[in-house]
Amino acid sequence: MIYEITDTETVSPLFCNWEETLIWSCLQGIMGKIYADDRDQPAAAMAV
Repeated sequence: MIYEITDTETVSPLFCNWEETLIWSCLQGIMGKIYADDRDQPAAAMAV
């Protein structure tokens, strides 16, 4: 199951080494969405 993540604190460690504007904009809630495999303990996520 894929979930839309609204609390980006749970997924931000998965993107910690990325310097991409799109990813940080999604994490900050400025634009885009983050989706993950689990809401509480995600192992994989994507920024769209």
